[in-house]
Amino acid sequence: MADPPTPPPVMARELGLSALFVLTGERNAVMVYVSESIAEILGYEPYDLVGKTSYLIFHPDEIPLLREIH
Repeated sequence: MADPPTPPPVMARELGLSALFVLTGERNAVMVYVSESIAEILGYEPYDLVGKTSYLIFHPDEIPLLREIH
């Protein structure tokens, strides 16, 4: 499997400073980039989430709706 794409350095630095978290994913909902700020907000390290489905960070009750709109 190829390494996931990374944002340009300036963008990565700005995203990492954000109080909110940022993630990017593929069409199949697999996360390819997760900002460092997610650790403080949700308790996950970015490396724990990259390559996994974004459905992991949502409440199970929300998954059917997410699958419907995705």
